[in-house]
Amino acid sequence: VVVPPGAVTELDVELAPEVAAVLSAQLQVVCAVGGADVSLDGVRVGVTPLYSTLAVPPGTHRVAVTRAGYVAAGVEVTLAEGAQGRVVLELVEDAARPIDADLRLEPSSAQTQVQLSVDGVRRGVDVTSLRLPAGPHTLVFERAGFYPLRRDVTGAAGAVVPVGVTLEPTPELRAELGAQARRHRFAAVLLLAGGGALLAGSTGFLVYSEVTTREQTARLARMTEQLQCATTLGRRTCEQLAADRDALLGVQWAGWLGVSLGALSALAGLIALVTAPDLTPEGATPDGVLAPVFGLSLSPAGGGASVTFKF
Repeated sequence: VVVPPGAVTELDVELAPEVAAVLSAQLQVVCAVGGADVSLDGVRVGVTPLYSTLAVPPGTHRVAVTRAGYVAAGVEVTLAEGAQGRVVLELVEDAARPIDADLRLEPSSAQTQVQLSVDGVRRGVDVTSLRLPAGPHTLVFERAGFYPLRRDVTGAAGAVVPVGVTLEPTPELRAELGAQARRHRFAAVLLLAGGGALLAGSTGFLVYSEVTTREQTARLARMTEQLQCATTLGRRTCEQLAADRDALLGVQWAGWLGVSLGALSALAGLIALVTAPDLTPEGATPDGVLAPVFGLSLSPAGGGASVTFKF
């Protein structure tokens, strides 16, 4: 407005009320299946997994997720100004999808009792082959006493995806296996020592009895030849020698029994000792049993054999 000098100008001023800024709402979209398209009111806004929330105007909106090989999932959500919302959408495999559009998953492991989950859904125990829609998938392998193993895999239609699985034992399981290994070794040493002592004692008794009975037999023969057994005193001596000899011969069976039991016990202890579990942390095998120090494996079909030692 320009006002000349000395002039008077009237101004009409009208104040308009200030319009407050509209605050957007925040929406979190969760879907366990990765690689799915996320759309908001028919407009694609991202791909799962979404690591951030979506800024949306207040009101009612339709959120949907779609992926080839799955039945589309969607839901309507109403959010107030500045509100925060969360929707969880689950995609279910389309049973009518063509087989040639799938990939084949082939997990392999020396372990047993391993639970497999695919995209948050449990698919079974000790699974060796599984048909899945082509694209990315998240696999989780679990077993009690072991750390879960997560693998992210992807494959095109018709692809075969091998997955090697080795679960790592937890410290608690390692401690338990270590205690079992120590008990195993203690029992093995006890068997070996006890069997060796019994074997040595029984062998010594047999040697003593054999030598003694031979000496008594020889002495008795000499006394008989010299007619010493014909006298009253000599007869008593000969009868005592014969009784002692027969008594030793009568209990030799106990010595042979001791030798047999001692040998079997020592052999069992030796086998238990050389096959005792390894006490080192590296000795824990995937099946939760510590690796033996000595191992023997035979392959009748291939005609091969292998022997392993650990020191």
